[in-house]
Amino acid sequence: MQNAKYNEAVKALEEVNELYTSLSADYAKLKKNEEELKAKTAAIMEEKETLIKESEKKASQQRVKIMLLKEALTKRNEELNLAKKQVREMVMACSKLVGRNAGRVCREYNEYPQCN
Repeated sequence: MQNAKYNEAVKALEEVNELYTSLSADYAKLKKNEEELKAKTAAIMEEKETLIKESEKKASQQRVKIMLLKEALTKRNEELNLAKKQVREMVMACSKLVGRNAGRVCREYNEYPQCN
């Protein structure tokens, strides 16, 4: 009878040992997976940071380009406004001159057939 209890205890101990071995293997796999996930996460985070920095750099470059283009456009607009003003002044001066000398100008230069 004691031999039977002993055999049952040995059998139970062997089952516990098998379970422990199985759990140990599963735990080792989980630890390995955890380490791999940590490494992958770190790599992804590093890539994310790199992409953010590159994106910020590009955005900064675009802002500089926009600012330079805006300044150039403003300068060109000022030049065009000045040219418009000068043309208006010349037109006014010419119309005064032509108004005084319309007949003579038309006859001498024959540039305005409607005057003849």
